[in-house]
Amino acid sequence: MPLVPGVFVSHAASDKTFVDAFVDNLLLLGCEVPRQQVFYSSGAANGVPGGADLGAYVRNRVSDDVLVVALITPTFLSRPFCIAELGAAWGRADSLLPLLTPEVSRQELDGVLTGLLVRTVDDDRALDELHDRVGEAVGRLPKATTWTDGKRKWFGDLARHLSGIAAVPHNGVASAAACSRELGHMELFWTDRSSNVWYRWWIGDEGWSHVERMSDVKADHLAAVSPDGLEMLFGIHGSGQVWYRDWVVGPGGWLAAGDLQWLPGEVVGPLTAVSRGLAVELAAWMPNGKPCHLWRENNGWTAWTSEWH
Repeated sequence: MPLVPGVFVSHAASDKTFVDAFVDNLLLLGCEVPRQQVFYSSGAANGVPGGADLGAYVRNRVSDDVLVVALITPTFLSRPFCIAELGAAWGRADSLLPLLTPEVSRQELDGVLTGLLVRTVDDDRALDELHDRVGEAVGRLPKATTWTDGKRKWFGDLARHLSGIAAVPHNGVASAAACSRELGHMELFWTDRSSNVWYRWWIGDEGWSHVERMSDVKADHLAAVSPDGLEMLFGIHGSGQVWYRDWVVGPGGWLAAGDLQWLPGEVVGPLTAVSRGLAVELAAWMPNGKPCHLWRENNGWTAWTSEWH
């Protein structure tokens, strides 16, 4: 039986919760695509049949008449099979629509994605392009009100959808730290094998936020403390200066990353930080292998010293 032209959603299997929401809200509801015209390998109704060869089945589905929507998450970038799917679709660029999740930096994209116009899943214009491209693929456009309803539902639950994405970036966790400024609140920070710094926070009854990346800094080791209800994050990359930032209350009462600052002197990780009241002490290692520490007093920082009192 010939394949039905439609939409193929390329994704990482561990992002299934997020992908299910994308398909249900934007494709089935918003674009009114019949379920049998939407294929994604982890879909319960029309995924890969039991016992079928995954590679062969997917290659047959990625035909000339199918629109390939690639949902690119940190996990997607780590999966050779996902990259292979992109390669299969890249030769027909008119039928490829890549969409990033917000925590993926465009600087991380390479290979077949280099030079392509890539937008994000929270970009209103990108979703309107998705609407038009899907309509062309299935041969009809949905009613404007239907698309508006599907898009409104998608944006209304977007934070929850993004929180379903696997929190560990694609290179794995190398260092992690956490702190809490008040009951029911927590910030979680970690680095991956490429020294990227990531974070997410706990939003009360809503659960975990989506994952964000600090694009202005690298680190191999992290430490975090909450001195007297504030928050401080420390990091070091290789052998060099320790950077730190205070997390400040921004518009709407949410914490936001403050300006990046640097401590004098070169040390290496791992880092350890402790606080009592407004006092903060940070421990690390001298390049010669000796343990060292410094502390904040009178709103200023001492020098690193290997002497312990």
